[in-house]
Amino acid sequence: MDGRVITKLSIQKRNPGRVNVYLDGKFAFGIPKDTAAGLKTGQELTESEIEKLQERDQEDRALSSALRSLNRRLQSESELQKKLIQKGFSPDQIESVMERLKENHLIDDNSFSAMWVENQTAFRPRSKRMLTLELKRKGVSEENIRESLKDLDEEKAALDCGLRYVKRLQGLDRPNFQKKLSAYLARRGFGYELIDQTVHTLWADIQNSEKDSIL
Repeated sequence: MDGRVITKLSIQKRNPGRVNVYLDGKFAFGIPKDTAAGLKTGQELTESEIEKLQERDQEDRALSSALRSLNRRLQSESELQKKLIQKGFSPDQIESVMERLKENHLIDDNSFSAMWVENQTAFRPRSKRMLTLELKRKGVSEENIRESLKDLDEEKAALDCGLRYVKRLQGLDRPNFQKKLSAYLARRGFGYELIDQTVHTLWADIQNSEKDSIL
């Protein structure tokens, strides 16, 4: 007999979705329950069949890891690939997982970048230049970046960004207000002209608000 015989199949106590496979009386490896559905005790497995079962198990592990990671937060394809590499999965396993995710529309850089920009603009507004740099670091292509940023209103983003900060500047005179708000907006990547425009608008709003409160 050239192969090895399955002597026992048992569901794992801690993970009912996996099955322990025993060959020739000894524990050999664990596999997903659906993969074990085609196996039975007494069945002979060749070394090639054993390798395929173990490879499929590793792919399933990689897929589960990818899905858990995607459930935690939005990610680009490049970010997810790097995480799978760090976890020790092989290039072939990662490629297989990425293909399955794309086929099921679970990962797509075009959708990712659009949703990411929408989220950042709503909660942490920054300049188009800064958002572009951050998306590049996430491995998103220039084409997808351009598409996701084409409708971004940078004037509104600067104003929204400034509005979140002016509460800290109450009571300051014009020079100090301008200095601090300009520095804040510059750190978020906005250009000089837009910063100057935003500072002027917000200072005027504050002055008008104070006049209205006096009246």
